[in-house]
Amino acid sequence: MRELVEESLTQKLPIVGADGYAALVQQVPTIARESGLSPESVTHLLNRYGSLISDILDAIAKDSSLGEKLSSNCLIYVQKFRYAASHEGARSIEEVVAVGQESHLKHMRMV
Repeated sequence: MRELVEESLTQKLPIVGADGYAALVQQVPTIARESGLSPESVTHLLNRYGSLISDILDAIAKDSSLGEKLSSNCLIYVQKFRYAASHEGARSIEEVVAVGQESHLKHMRMV
């Protein structure tokens, strides 16, 4: 006998960070200029955090050391680790890097 299942409540919930994403993509040059980050860095953060990028940029504005790259050829910032631990439950550097790589690969498939 087939059991009826109620319609999913989460199916209609917006994805966190999706609200306002399209408008922010159009503002990358302005956001870069105002934040002091490169347009490439802003795009990277926007593709990772969506409209929640403001959380990252606000923290960097308060403490510029959080906007430092971990290395000159990488787009991973100190704040990204802090945010991952405080908002996403990351428990290690490996978790942060793995999620970042997964996000990057998904984005590259979409382009």
